[in-house]
Amino acid sequence: MIIKFTVTNFRSIHGSETMMFQTGESINQKTKAENLIFNDDKSHGKPLIRSGVLFGANASGKSNFLRAIKTLETMVLKSSEYKLDSTIPTYEPFKLDGTSKSLPCTFEIDFVAKDGIRYNYLVEFDQTRILREELNFFERNRKLNRHALLFSRNQDIRIQFGESYQGEREFNILENQLLLSRAGLEKLPSLTEVYRFFSSYLFIEISHSFEDALLKKVEEILTGELLPRYKHSLISLIKAADTGIIDLFTESLNVDRANFYLDNDPLDERNIKIILNKNRKRIKTIHPVFTNGVETGVEFFDLLREESTGTIKLLGIAAAIIDALDDGSTVIIDELDKHLHPLLSRMIINLFHDLESNPHNAQLIFSTHDISLFDRDLFRRDQIFLVDKSLEGKSTIRRLSDIKGISKVVPIEKWYMAGLFKAVPSTNPYLITLPE
Repeated sequence: MIIKFTVTNFRSIHGSETMMFQTGESINQKTKAENLIFNDDKSHGKPLIRSGVLFGANASGKSNFLRAIKTLETMVLKSSEYKLDSTIPTYEPFKLDGTSKSLPCTFEIDFVAKDGIRYNYLVEFDQTRILREELNFFERNRKLNRHALLFSRNQDIRIQFGESYQGEREFNILENQLLLSRAGLEKLPSLTEVYRFFSSYLFIEISHSFEDALLKKVEEILTGELLPRYKHSLISLIKAADTGIIDLFTESLNVDRANFYLDNDPLDERNIKIILNKNRKRIKTIHPVFTNGVETGVEFFDLLREESTGTIKLLGIAAAIIDALDDGSTVIIDELDKHLHPLLSRMIINLFHDLESNPHNAQLIFSTHDISLFDRDLFRRDQIFLVDKSLEGKSTIRRLSDIKGISKVVPIEKWYMAGLFKAVPSTNPYLITLPE
């Protein structure tokens, strides 16, 4: 579970901006209490929200806030592969300022791992070096200010370990690699659950790149690589969405390596492997066939070739959601509403708000343009995030609960559309010049 995430100098985010997932000061915890995660451990602080939704104009920076979390995840999982003297590919500073484009990017995340311990992890880096990396944990049931160091390092790779740290202390890491990444390669007891949070309990789908990752999870469910009960849950969710699909399966394909030629030149081995892996299996859907109103058989559809874009996305999201609800993961989806009917979006959100379907406290964080979701019957005000971009191109984020003077009778959707909360486009049709 994510408690808060702070990002500085990344893409359209210039200054330090924080997404807070604890309850807001101005809202009673009894208000829509089913939307909150309560914990008896004092070190976790205030209750957490089960879902958070980002609203904002096009190009306001909504995706960049979610992409920042994805970037940190990528660095944790991949930086151990960075070569000597290679640049850090995730370094994307704010470029619309004369000084910031050469300054470090900084990510800081506060979260609860599956071991029930609250951690704080900070990374600061430039194009070639990790300038700072620090991991702290909060002692169980102690006051919030009682955190303890696990390790800290600076740009010359000197590592300081805390008294509670357990594991190897001698590392041969490069200046562009994270120490935490080593937990994926060797046994480091104090870092294992922190690494596992990023590798197993955090699923992030950024718009325009979702298909491969999501459909891979669908394949894992259908082939039994994940728990067998997942398949039943996946099919039940697809049926509940009124897609007409009654069952799913995967079909293995025999692809002839000899046919991989491009302009009479054979593809290299790496590209052949990529294509083979991608075409190794095809997901098939099963629909009923009716004759004179009577079901007489079934028909098989190829998911990618014959189903709608909305069905493909729904199936992929459904797989990630079922996995998350079962083990208490955090799911982050950019543009949840894209290709989905608003009622389907609501159905997905309510799965996270329902204690029966979400007993393990999974979280859903997403961006959307669906104004029908700007609804106090669905969300608390501290679950709604507003993203704005200034004339200088700088993105900022705040919660609706930070805005004073919003009474219980205020029609918040209408106020938002009227621009009273900002985070909407400032359109000017008079600037459009059409051809004569």
